[in-house]
Amino acid sequence: IAWWDANFENNDYGTGTGASVLTIQGAGTGSTTAYCTNITCSSNDLFYFQDNSNTFDYITFDGMKLNGSSGHNVFFLGQPDYITISNNIITATGNSAAGIEIFNACTNISIKGNGINVASPSGSTYGIYIAQGVVASDVTIEQNNLTCTSGSEATYGIYDDQGATNLTIKNNYIANYLQGFYRDQDRSNLFVYNNSFYCKNYCMQILGSCASGTWKNNILYCYGTTASDYPLYLNSTLSAFTSDYNLFYTAGSNYVRWSNTDYATMVAWRAATPAEDNNSTTGNPSYTNVSTGNLTIGSGSPAANAGITGMVTNDITGGSRNNPPEIGAFEVGSLPIELLYFNASCKQNQLEFNWSTASEINNDFFTVEGSNNLKNWEAIFDVKGAGNSNQIVDYKHTESPIAHQLNYYRLKQTDFDGQHDYSKIISLLNCNAAQSEVAIFPNPNDGIFHISFTGNKGDVLSIEITNTIGQPVFYSKGFVPNFDLSAQAAGTYIVRINSYNATSYNKVEVIK
Repeated sequence: IAWWDANFENNDYGTGTGASVLTIQGAGTGSTTAYCTNITCSSNDLFYFQDNSNTFDYITFDGMKLNGSSGHNVFFLGQPDYITISNNIITATGNSAAGIEIFNACTNISIKGNGINVASPSGSTYGIYIAQGVVASDVTIEQNNLTCTSGSEATYGIYDDQGATNLTIKNNYIANYLQGFYRDQDRSNLFVYNNSFYCKNYCMQILGSCASGTWKNNILYCYGTTASDYPLYLNSTLSAFTSDYNLFYTAGSNYVRWSNTDYATMVAWRAATPAEDNNSTTGNPSYTNVSTGNLTIGSGSPAANAGITGMVTNDITGGSRNNPPEIGAFEVGSLPIELLYFNASCKQNQLEFNWSTASEINNDFFTVEGSNNLKNWEAIFDVKGAGNSNQIVDYKHTESPIAHQLNYYRLKQTDFDGQHDYSKIISLLNCNAAQSEVAIFPNPNDGIFHISFTGNKGDVLSIEITNTIGQPVFYSKGFVPNFDLSAQAAGTYIVRINSYNATSYNKVEVIK
């Protein structure tokens, strides 16, 4: 489309369909600078979209890696509707920086699965800013990791300037901000569920009245040490709200400020509002590493199994909720990475390792380890992780089979704080033995795929295909030369071919 101008790298691309559909899709690797030259373009804004005439709707901004300076990294201005901002890694740097800003009367907004870090903040800085102007509506902010890791706090994690109508905030990490969530105006339908806060002055500050406001299952950790630092700060006119099943922790002296009164104990707070926080509790949630924004918890945390069901069905990693669920964004038992598969094979006289993740939280690096006896393991190589990601990331590494002629392999994942976990163990025959090659084509396409298999097809036990959350979509006992996914939704699917001596994994993409 004529008005789109961008500098793309690593398979990033932009597409337009008709007059009112725009998709900007990134590969998720490398560094992408993207901007829109429709009407106005600011040198401080990496992606700047302005539509004052309400002409453009259905805009998707997905899978980009943006390294910005001061100003806005992703900025929507005017009246575009049906905006999706998802799976991006964004660094906002310097004075008045914002990771994502939505300005004016945009509606039906989804901000999901982004990793946003504010670096070297000065002035008022924002992770996500729903800005002044005509009120936005129908906004969902979920499964984002909002951090500030520069050694000083950014100002606002989520700033709702005019009070968006029908605003839902769920399953987010919000760490090292002065204020985690700030809401300035009186609007209806605010829902804040299963978020993990680690903030200095206020975790949640709501100044305007809130008709039908509900916040449950949130960890409100305030590390400010003064009497004016609060996990929860509510305006004096705020009356129509429901607060319960939250975990409060303060390094200061007060838990709540409401109607110009400080409440230093939960008993006093409950007595002032008999219907609120009857099932909430206090205590240190035992976050894993607050300096890096890793707000995962362990089974010994007071947030474990202390929540109430019915708020959300998954957690920040996409894992399913326990019953009863944890308070906060992370569900104990969920891995800091969501591993789709880990595979080893022999290709062109090389030992090749492949694996993919659907999401990563504070993932520093991977180590592939090998063994001949399942007891003694040796590290073979390390690969740097993506850090924080809510998109599919593929990894591949080759080694000489002569140097590493082992029978068993496993993948070790290590967080920034040194904690680690392991994948399931896989086995591999000697690379000097005959190996089967698998190819699936055409890939991507709209659903009909063909399989090329150079080995003995009679050795194939089954072919299994799942989506990225593990749900089965196809199964064949024995070998089949093709399969049909045309009835499935567009997206990525994992093909597992099980033979007597090996298992191969392949990824296919269904496009519509």
